[in-house]
Amino acid sequence: MSRIVLASAFPRSRGWEHLTDSMPELRIAIPALLQAYDSKLRAEAERLVEDGAVVNLDVVDAQVDADVMLDDKASHARWTLGPEGWEGETDADPELHELVLCSTLIAHQKDAAHLFPKPDLPQETFLVTIEKNLGRQLLPDEHLYLSKVEKRYQRAQATGQIFDHDMVRLHPKWRIETIDPLELWPSPPRTVREFWDYVAVALDDKALA
Repeated sequence: MSRIVLASAFPRSRGWEHLTDSMPELRIAIPALLQAYDSKLRAEAERLVEDGAVVNLDVVDAQVDADVMLDDKASHARWTLGPEGWEGETDADPELHELVLCSTLIAHQKDAAHLFPKPDLPQETFLVTIEKNLGRQLLPDEHLYLSKVEKRYQRAQATGQIFDHDMVRLHPKWRIETIDPLELWPSPPRTVREFWDYVAVALDDKALA
């Protein structure tokens, strides 16, 4: 079984004997670990988890094991807590290493969400999130653009699809190349923020971001 080491951004601070005091549980470290994977691979891993491809998930102390079914073949994955952080290893083919390990992280994250549900807190609007990140209120033209994004999201939410002619309304340099739906997401976005994340990735892929 080959091994991949991904430090979780929570480095060891007081020696191996104090590891359990200085390192977080995997469910807490997962958001940092997932940053090591690109957005397309994370989306594919998310699809695999939603499709039930991650099975035999087993969590024991500082170790998580799972099998990931790819084309009817099971690849084993294991995340363990090592001296330098959380380490992933898998017996999958080399080109599938990252997908299998990422899928295992996401499956554990979703499983942990059921075991440790978050309290029901009011969700802030996308506008509030943007203004917090900017540290200021949106300008009139920025409000207009946000309105365009929200309208495209409402359309995508209603149909589950997005087309080139939708993307043109979000970026004038987007080229209309097909009348078929675009494959921007594995499943329709549930919030404006999710919708914008997929759109931003598509724009970036075409060097329009």
